[in-house]
Formats: sequence, structure tokens, C-alpha cells
Amino acid sequence: MANEAALIQKSTLLDKISIGPHHRMSIFLIVIGMLTILPAVQGYNDGARMATIQSIVEDHTLSIDQSVFSDGHDKVFINGKFYAHQPVLTAVLGAVIYYPLYHLGIELDYGWNLAYYLITLLTVKLFWYLGLKAFYAVLESLGVKKKEGLLLTLALGLGSLYFSWSSTFTNHVISASSLMIGFYFLQRAKTEANAFWSLFLAGLFISLGGSLDLAILVFYAGFGVYVLFQRYSFKSTLGYILPLVLTVFPTFLTYDLISGSFLPFSVVRDYFIYPDSPWQNNHLLTGVQVKSGWYLVRYSFQALIGKKGFLLHNPMSLLALPLLGEEIWKRGKLKKEALVISICSVVVIGYYLLASQDYSGFAYSIRWFVPLLPLWFVFLYRGFLVERPRFRKLFPPVFLASVIVASVGLIDPWTTIVTGIPFLDNLITLMLGI
Repeated sequence: MANEAALIQKSTLLDKISIGPHHRMSIFLIVIGMLTILPAVQGYNDGARMATIQSIVEDHTLSIDQSVFSDGHDKVFINGKFYAHQPVLTAVLGAVIYYPLYHLGIELDYGWNLAYYLITLLTVKLFWYLGLKAFYAVLESLGVKKKEGLLLTLALGLGSLYFSWSSTFTNHVISASSLMIGFYFLQRAKTEANAFWSLFLAGLFISLGGSLDLAILVFYAGFGVYVLFQRYSFKSTLGYILPLVLTVFPTFLTYDLISGSFLPFSVVRDYFIYPDSPWQNNHLLTGVQVKSGWYLVRYSFQALIGKKGFLLHNPMSLLALPLLGEEIWKRGKLKKEALVISICSVVVIGYYLLASQDYSGFAYSIRWFVPLLPLWFVFLYRGFLVERPRFRKLFPPVFLASVIVASVGLIDPWTTIVTGIPFLDNLITLMLGI
């Protein structure tokens, strides 16, 4: 009897953590996730985030002056102190993990570092996996068969930049996963008589995704309009709004408490002016100026299908995006959601194409667009619902190409520029050890 109870308990635990009924594949993905983390600060961006985490836990402040990572350049100077310019909530999540580690003597530092590994594992990688679990659940609700749902989940999990950027500590994958989890709860709310808690969780995760990456707040607004048109009760609709108190409000309150303004640090150029700042005599800051004309055309081409081409670094998106458009045109099950996702995606991409200058810096393609991928990939479901010989013929080679491209990104998401083509640059870096 004891053995039987233990087996039932083990089965229940596997059911809870697995992606659908796929226990073995879920364990495989968990192991892959644990093995694909670069456990060291790779550059100024994740260095600034680690500086904030270290400062919160060790010095009980958001100022990074005392951190070992304070020598980086992704920082601002306000009222005599340095701060990381990124939204603080990503670092807060990391600080929750670092707090017990620090008190156990596991401290952050440069080089391969256990604390960095565990912080990334229990934040970025955990959200990566939870995002895949939510993604599969949405496909299941759309009537996609188990085998095909698993294939699409693997396409997202291993065959996109969602995988590549899960290997380092950034906000992009956490934001992407939060959007996907929130989208799952939006779908669940459609089938419930009392949708308050599902909409609360939808609002919590979608607004969390926006608080981690402020441009993604457009999705919170877009899905907010969607919720209003769904004609839920006032109480249920309030559930979607309430999480702002836990996510968006603290983010902008932090800006105000430090600088006296609700403006994000990253859009105020004066904050980047300090002795030895690399930002004083160039125009690489995002959000402080807008490009136009032929320069905008060339920049957009390079960002989407040129050297840094986001679409080329996510080959599966070339199948997903036409199906997203088809969902709207043919009034599919998710036509309203597809319209919201399309409009919000255009706003996010348009903002970065207009307001950025450096193709997201040292990066494997355009990291800013990673949060869009899970929502785009949902519409691949259309390829498996009816007989589509062309899609089924294209899927295997595109899937293989996608996995190869994403895996090369794991070598170093913060790609060292050699040729300017991230895929080639990572291979050169691997071969030459530079």
C-alpha cells in the first residue's frame, strides 16, 4: 500500500510539472534548460542587472555604487549616485533568489559563478519552462492533437530566440513567458462563469511582462480593450485591472522616488551624462530620438531580414506570421486575440525601429522582439487543424533550421561583432575562442 501511495504521489507530481501528458519530454526539456545557462556576467547589460541584485541584497539599496559590477556602462547617474537604467522588477525577482544564497555564502562575482547560475535558473529558465507549459495548454484548448502540440512546443522552446536568450539573465524571456502565461489565463476566462481569478492572473502576468519590458505594456493595454469587448461582469473586469498595483505602479513609483519623475531612466539622456560615460558623444540611446527617411528603411531591413534579421533568426516565424494574418482574415477561433497581437506587435516593432540606433547592441539578432515570439507561434496551430500538405512538407526542414539557428545563439547571446552577422559571429567565436 505504501509503495502504491508513493507511485500515485509521484505520478501526481509529474502531472503537475509536465507539459501536458508528455512526462519524458518534459524531463528532457528541464535537463536541457539546466544545461544551457552561461553562468557568468557576459557584458554591461546583465552586469547592471546583477549589480542591482547585489545592491538590493547586500547593501539594501538600488544604487549600484558599491557593487563589484558597478564598472559597467549600462547605468545612469542621478543625484550623485549610479543606478542600472533597466526597469527594476527583473532585478527584484533575481534578488528574491539571491537573498538566501548570499546568506549561505554563495556570492555574486565576475567569472563563472554559482550564484549567477542559480539566479538565472530559478528566474529566466523557470519562466522559459512555464511559458512552454502555458503555450502547450493553449494549443490543447484549440484542439491541437498531443503529438502536434508537442512539436509546436518544441519549435518554440528549442527553435527560436526564446531558447537562445534563456541562457543569460535578461528580462526578455521572462517578459515573453509572462505574456504567454497571461494569454493562457485570458483563454481560460472565456469558459468560466466567474472569471475574476482567471482575469486577475491574466492581468498580473501580462502587466508583469510589461513592467519587465516597458514597451510590452502596449499588450496590457491591447488586451485590456479586448477584455472590455468580451463583456465580462464589472467584478471580473476589475480583476484584470487590480494587478497594476503589484506590477506597473511600483515600477513607476521607483522612478519617481529616485529621480523625482515618473519617466523611465532610459529615455532621459541627461542621466547618461557622467565622467567617462560612453554615451556623451554618440546617439546610441534608445527612446531619445526618432529616425526617418532612407535611414529608417535601411535600419528596418537590417533589423528584420538583413544581417541582424529577427525573422531570419526565427525561421519558424516565417510560417507563423502568415497564419496569424489568416486567423484574422478567415475569422478563426482567435480572431480577436490575433488582431490585438498584430496591432501590439506592430507598435512594439515600430517603436524600436523608429527610436533605437544600435540594433539592440551586442546581441544575437534583435533581443527586444523576443517577447513577441510565443504569441506569434500560437497561430502555427492552424497548420495542423486541417490537411495542409504544403505546411506539413515545410515544417520539418524549417523546424531543423530553427533549432540550429537557436542553438548557435546559445554560444553567446551577447554576440561579439566580427562580421556583423550574428550566426557567423558566434561560430567564429566558438572556433577561434575569442
